[in-house]
Amino acid sequence: MLPGGFELSFQGMPLWIAGPAAALCAFAVWRYYRSLKAAEFQPAWLPAALRGAALALAVFLSAGPVVKFDVEREVSPRAAIVVDSSQSMMSKDGGAEERWARALGAAEEISRALGGKTTSFFIASDAVRPLASAEDARALRPVGPESFIAAAPDEIAKASDIPFTDIIILTDGRDTSGARPPALGGPRAHIVGFGSPLPSFNAGVSELSMPEYGFEGEEFEARGFVHVTNSSGGETFDVELHDGGARAAAATVKAPSGGGDARLPFTLSHKPSESGFRAMTVKIKAAAPDPAPEDDSRSAFVDVASARRRLLYIDAPRWESKFLGAFLSGLDATEADVLLIGPAGTFKGAELRRAAASARALSEYNLVVAGAAAPWMKPAERDALAEYAERGGRLIVLGGRNSLAGAGGRWKSSPLAPGSTAGDAAGFEVIPTPTGLSGPLLRLAESEADNRLIWKTLPFAQTFSRAEPPPGASVHAEHPWLNCGARRCPMIMDARWGRGRVLLFAFDGLWRWKFREREKDSAAYDRLMSNALTMMLETENPAPVRLFMSAREATLGATLSATAHVEPDALAEGETPVLSATAPGEPAVEIPMKPLEGRAGAFSAEFVPGRAGVHYFTASASGGASEPRPAAVHASPSEFRNPGSDEAFMKRMAELNGGTYFTEADAGNVAAAVKKGAARERASVKKSLWSMPALFALVAALLTVEWISRRRGGLV
Repeated sequence: MLPGGFELSFQGMPLWIAGPAAALCAFAVWRYYRSLKAAEFQPAWLPAALRGAALALAVFLSAGPVVKFDVEREVSPRAAIVVDSSQSMMSKDGGAEERWARALGAAEEISRALGGKTTSFFIASDAVRPLASAEDARALRPVGPESFIAAAPDEIAKASDIPFTDIIILTDGRDTSGARPPALGGPRAHIVGFGSPLPSFNAGVSELSMPEYGFEGEEFEARGFVHVTNSSGGETFDVELHDGGARAAAATVKAPSGGGDARLPFTLSHKPSESGFRAMTVKIKAAAPDPAPEDDSRSAFVDVASARRRLLYIDAPRWESKFLGAFLSGLDATEADVLLIGPAGTFKGAELRRAAASARALSEYNLVVAGAAAPWMKPAERDALAEYAERGGRLIVLGGRNSLAGAGGRWKSSPLAPGSTAGDAAGFEVIPTPTGLSGPLLRLAESEADNRLIWKTLPFAQTFSRAEPPPGASVHAEHPWLNCGARRCPMIMDARWGRGRVLLFAFDGLWRWKFREREKDSAAYDRLMSNALTMMLETENPAPVRLFMSAREATLGATLSATAHVEPDALAEGETPVLSATAPGEPAVEIPMKPLEGRAGAFSAEFVPGRAGVHYFTASASGGASEPRPAAVHASPSEFRNPGSDEAFMKRMAELNGGTYFTEADAGNVAAAVKKGAARERASVKKSLWSMPALFALVAALLTVEWISRRRGGLV
């Protein structure tokens, strides 16, 4: 190694040759010098030195010398351009364009200024997502429910193998994670801020609540809050309740005179005049301009009935009747009669036994629930239930040791084939089928993953009634290992019976779920019972296509799942249905549905809403279309609570990561700052001296000067 970082090595003539060659050259130069002295050439040393230098250099070059040395050079910038795609980027800041559109335009300009090929694009909200170009983001909406901007540089480093020199983040700085901007020690982070850093006023609707059920001509109340941020004090807000598209009620609330932030309660009363599944929307109007109108309204649904629905619950005195009786009696939209029959006779509801023995009297009820009273019911009472179902009634049967599934009489013609009772002291898990998981009956949580987990953790059943599924039955859950006929024994199924419909819970012990609720704060029992009542009481849909949505309410940006059940004659060969999604003020979006594996006639699709408000969904095929299904989509409260930008957060993040903060107006200077701060790196360079013409020219020059000196001395 030579001083100054130089390193010399040889890759040509081996040393065992180069050594003797050098010695031979030295001997030749010595003899040449002696001959010059003998010829009395003066000075004799000059030609000898010139020839010796030429020969030495020739031998040196023949050895293939290579010089290695370090150099410092500028690195071309490689930038990641990140656009904040959280919901707060929908704010217009008093202009015509959203922050989102303005940020995308600035991102494209920065990319062009940096040369295009040296940039990579990402969008970031609660997660980081790479894009092929900024143009790909034009088709997207900023629907991220949260903003984790502080984590974006670290997430990009994990998601990409590219060694970025700079990360450019275009954002309003509203990080909802609560994290402080970290010093990551990686690429420089330049921040371009959008929105005003001054305290910004905003008002929105939050915590809206109203009953799920209502009745024509009966008044109900809608309650909620108007949340106000950065109020100057004393602002008034008109709060309106709209039933469908018509204004139904109004009130006025006023912000405190001291200003600041506030939650203003409101109560709106409404007496619906029409029955049906009604969309109720609360809207606010503020005197001051609102930069974030996405949260100015909120919707919910009320199922308005023309009259209260009547239910009859027949069971034996036991834990199940205690909990289910209380649940049914507490429903707002129904009148529930409870009849308890035991070994000693009628325990409760003696006046109802006459009705229980007559199918005509039972027809006054919209739904009958039959539990474990079969052994103590009269044959006429069991036959009346069978006739009630055949004539068009709706019947829920609770299985187990004393279930109607094991009763005789006319009940033997039930599609829920009576059979023996089986049990397992250790208990067994009730396993939902694909049919059950895709439908609304077994949906105990909004997400599919959470729903599966709940069913995995529910208390085991001990006994069940064997029942073989009749033709056309829908099996929603089954036994984990025992068969009834050609398939696993059904634990939950529904089937037609005459003009009516029967739902069977073949296992007993649902009451144990209520004890689990006390321990784990779960509402699984109430949700299942509510789903069962809704399914059995809903108006029959004669359409060949039926559509089910994963939720009636969702946060903006959340995925809504749709499942369609299509009759075979409603589909042409090779056809799949199409899901149509209509957002407020937007044209319908059509999404091809995909077949569900292992389920004939079942299809699914997903939709991510890009705007708040009531969306309507329809599944259609060549043979017909479903009834429209609504879903209310709400903006994320945390994203719109304060619509102004957080300049202090953005400046601190840029400072900690060696970058620069720019306002929106200064976005054109970002590329220059990236280029100016281009890094320098040290690199090792190898250079072969053999390939340098200058050295061979030096050999020739030395020999030429030697020849000229001899010629002048008269030796040539």
